[in-house]
Amino acid sequence: MKDSRNQITLNTQMFSKGIKRIPLMALCLMLLFSIGSSTKTMAQVQVGVSIAPPYWAPAYDDVEHVQYYYLPDIEVYYDVWNHEFVYMEDGNWMFSAQLPPMYANYDFNNAFVVVLDRNVHQPWMHFHYYVAHYPKFYYRTTYRTEWGDAQHPLRGFNENAKHIVYRNTVERREEPRREPVTREKVVPTRQPQRMEYYGKTVGQPVKVEKQMTRPPVQKKEEPRR
Repeated sequence: MKDSRNQITLNTQMFSKGIKRIPLMALCLMLLFSIGSSTKTMAQVQVGVSIAPPYWAPAYDDVEHVQYYYLPDIEVYYDVWNHEFVYMEDGNWMFSAQLPPMYANYDFNNAFVVVLDRNVHQPWMHFHYYVAHYPKFYYRTTYRTEWGDAQHPLRGFNENAKHIVYRNTVERREEPRREPVTREKVVPTRQPQRMEYYGKTVGQPVKVEKQMTRPPVQKKEEPRR
């Protein structure tokens, strides 16, 4: 009988402790849910925030969801959300708010800009695709009949809408202009990334495939005497 009473007492104590733990567990769950919701909200704010393209970029729809441009003539990317250029230097991808002086002759006001797919992430890590699809000055022949007129010249291509982009004569609100190219030493915005093609490190010997080999040289027959 005494053992039964002790067991009942022990069960009662365990039950009361469990009851006390419930609010604590609920509080922890509420905290985790709150953190998750705030993180999701921050991500939504990052995507939905009003993003102003640089003054040299052509006007296009869906501005708030597009993060990257590609400038094929100089093989440079621009990250709209982080306001930084991504360019090649010494086998690395460099990141900075301005390009170095070697790009000083590039005309940004009339540059051909490819508005990249809104879903792409770090397109420079897949550079072989973009340099193949959008080689330098490709648009001069590809869109030869679609150059537009003096009022609306061709300014780029939008991968999301899958059509070319013309210059928009309507002025839009702009942030204070920052020149794309600096005359001073470039200040990096983050650490460089090693450039790679097809997962192979730059500088390694190219594996020559069968279709890449030099055709055999046919020997000339000597004239018979």
